[in-house]
Amino acid sequence: MTTPGTWTREDVDREIARLDTERDGISAGLMALEEHPGRRLLEGAALEGRTEERWVACRTDIARLWELYSAYGAVLDEARALRSRRSRPSRTELDEMARLLTGANVSVPGEEVPIGRRGLLDPAASPRMLTFDAVVAEMNTVWRRATELVASVDEVWSLVLPRLDRVEAAATEAASLVDRLGGQAALGVEARVVAEVRKRLSAARARVAADPLRFVGVTARSRVGDVDLDGLERDLKGVQDALRQLRLVQERYEERAQRVTGLVDVLAADEAEAHRRRAHVLTRITRGVPDIPAAAAALRARAAQVAD
Repeated sequence: MTTPGTWTREDVDREIARLDTERDGISAGLMALEEHPGRRLLEGAALEGRTEERWVACRTDIARLWELYSAYGAVLDEARALRSRRSRPSRTELDEMARLLTGANVSVPGEEVPIGRRGLLDPAASPRMLTFDAVVAEMNTVWRRATELVASVDEVWSLVLPRLDRVEAAATEAASLVDRLGGQAALGVEARVVAEVRKRLSAARARVAADPLRFVGVTARSRVGDVDLDGLERDLKGVQDALRQLRLVQERYEERAQRVTGLVDVLAADEAEAHRRRAHVLTRITRGVPDIPAAAAALRARAAQVAD
């Protein structure tokens, strides 16, 4: 790089353009981290264990990244403002811009000084002066720590949660079938199996959400702690098969019951017509006219008993 004292306008413009591009890249990376699903889930979760400890440090790191980005931008904007004053800057102005762009001019907070080692008016942390390249190097170090946690957590959730969702969907389907077939009063055993599966699934989901780092490196998705997902799926499959058979019987019954109801309705209409005609006959013949049996009402009552 050209040394200060010999910088030209082109050197200044080229360096400002490079730093602008670098700043845009940093901004894009920080926004990607803010929008990352893993970071969002961590932000809203009630964490515990090692994940909670790491997330506390990670949030500090993320705040640090934005702090360094802001300090970087402040000095770059100062250099840009100086350059925009005139199209042909003087030698003094060029040297000042070279100093801003190459020297240790980015002020960033240093490590916090313990209260016992500082005076009453001393700052809590002594500022450090860094070059742009040194700021980027420090940001890269902090970035790696922050993104390692976010990526590790997202990997666990991406591996385990879809399996939990699949079992949950099966449990929801089974619960719906139980309700359609009469609920717990009619299907106590099946309802209890479904309720137990959902209870254990909820426990597994809470465990993964609270401390996903506990499951880093676990490639098998069949267990979450003491919850055997394969076993839960087997239990659900047995219940679902039985419920589907019962549902099939119910559907066939409903179809036949509708046919019976239709036939009884036809019979009731025929009986009503027969009563009308018998009444008409009785106006001319008073003896020997048979009674009309009331079969429809009895059949309707029997059909209702079958439904119950």
